[in-house]
Amino acid sequence: ERFPAATSSLGGLGTMGGNGSVSGSGSGGVGITCGYHAIPSLEPLHLHIISQDLESECMKNKKHYNTFATPFLVEATQMEAWLDVGGEGGARELQRERHAHWVELEKSDLRCAVSTCGCGRAFSNMPKLKEHLAARGAQARAGK
Repeated sequence: ERFPAATSSLGGLGTMGGNGSVSGSGSGGVGITCGYHAIPSLEPLHLHIISQDLESECMKNKKHYNTFATPFLVEATQMEAWLDVGGEGGARELQRERHAHWVELEKSDLRCAVSTCGCGRAFSNMPKLKEHLAARGAQARAGK
């Protein structure tokens, strides 16, 4: 239940683009995704911008990875629609209604979610997943 003053920020949400993603690319031509966590962990409500290769030293555990690699990361346009329809209270209500779903996404199996890879392979732990992501990233950067 963390959507303080979210409706006052609606004007800024629409500036990211019609599909909820930033156009362009980050380092090495990697695409960028932006969105909001379905269950925000910090106040105020804030936008996450992350490279689509999901390679990061900051990704240290399964729950954290899954908040970016699953629909737990709500596209900006979807969050805007939730806030637009019901305001802050409407977004909270949707969060409550779907709470079990969001928690399941956080706990779901570790899977490669890199769109350029497309393998969807499951991994037993973060080091194995990170090794896979690094290898796929190196291949992509090499143009393979």
